[in-house]
Amino acid sequence: MARLFARRGVKSTIITTPLNATLFSGKIRRDAQLGLPIETHIIEFPCAEAGLSEGCENVNAIKSPELTIPFFKSMVVFQRPAEDLLRQWRPDCIIANVFFTWATETAGRLCIPRLFFNGTGAFAVSLLHALKLHEACSGEEWRLERRRGVA
Repeated sequence: MARLFARRGVKSTIITTPLNATLFSGKIRRDAQLGLPIETHIIEFPCAEAGLSEGCENVNAIKSPELTIPFFKSMVVFQRPAEDLLRQWRPDCIIANVFFTWATETAGRLCIPRLFFNGTGAFAVSLLHALKLHEACSGEEWRLERRRGVA
């Protein structure tokens, strides 16, 4: 998404972790060499602080299902360093993945517009919305049904 913005002349900075940066840094470097206004800023991911093994910086690196919830809860560790950067940079907009739930609060506090995206796709989002809308299962009942393999 940042590359699309940069191709249209919008200065874009991707804030990411060392492991995730390796997934796309070559393309970003090439785009920057071509004169596109794009860069990457790396924030260390405190795996130990989040109760995760070293190098567990994205969903693909999770080695055990029990680590999924601690991994998603660990997203809050990015709020302070990201907020410090945003306060310094004063961007025109923040675009954050839906898992960075704190981004809305940070954007509001800094008076910066925020957009979010959900990389899981429209079908999954529509399904969750329909379940919530029709109250198919809610709260503890939904969690129990999932454990039984029903939902």
